[in-house]
Amino acid sequence: MYGANAQTYVNKNGGTTKIINAKALVINGLLPGTEVRIFSSSENPDVRGDELGGIEESSTSFTYYYNYDAGDITVDIAIIKSNQEAIWYEDILLGEDGYTLLVQQRFDRQYYNS
Repeated sequence: MYGANAQTYVNKNGGTTKIINAKALVINGLLPGTEVRIFSSSENPDVRGDELGGIEESSTSFTYYYNYDAGDITVDIAIIKSNQEAIWYEDILLGEDGYTLLVQQRFDRQYYNS
């Protein structure tokens, strides 16, 4: 029995991963169609950590579940959408209570798509 908060994910190779002590990183305020990427934080500023999750085209919110059994984790978050300024959050601490992030995207006045 995994409890009420267990989450199951299908891995790229077809296997599954069950997250027993699931906590949520909730990102709100997204413009529909925004790409969200979550990476493990890296101590080397020139090297991005491993990609942990994300979505190609979000709705107005995105939820990423993580396993808290291993303790706090630190992540970096990329928020990307055409004609909007890219946003990069660094060293977000995900703990036992989860984390909610409110995003305010801004129009990129220098964006030009011909």
